[in-house]
Amino acid sequence: MGKTTLLASLSAVCLLGGCTVHRICPPVQGTVVDAVTGQAVEGAKVKIMYWESERSTSTDCHGQFTFGAKYKAFPLFPLNLNLSRVMGCQGLRVEAPGYEPAETSGTSPVYPRKPPPDIFVPKWTDRDGRMVAEPIPLKRKSNM
Repeated sequence: MGKTTLLASLSAVCLLGGCTVHRICPPVQGTVVDAVTGQAVEGAKVKIMYWESERSTSTDCHGQFTFGAKYKAFPLFPLNLNLSRVMGCQGLRVEAPGYEPAETSGTSPVYPRKPPPDIFVPKWTDRDGRMVAEPIPLKRKSNM
């Protein structure tokens, strides 16, 4: 079955059978700080990664970032969906001038594998339906 036929078939199913929209990731927020001084890192690029897409933003003058909730449409007819593969944020990547890039584990309760040692695993706190990460430390680049 070609991509066009598959796309047309899925579109017809959604149009004729209906779709439902589910929140697959709550709003996510956090703060980026200097690993040594604890000072906020302004202007850091923060990328949130989902299984099928990603979004980016920058930290404000307080080192804070926020991503809105992520939604996905699903057909109403029964499918064998493994929702743990599409639920939650799979991780964050943080980059800032003068700092080493940092990656974190995500908010998903099902992490696909044991995180490598260079992945920061923040404590996530649910605050009124928003997932808030503990401060994400960035290490300064060495001048070698």
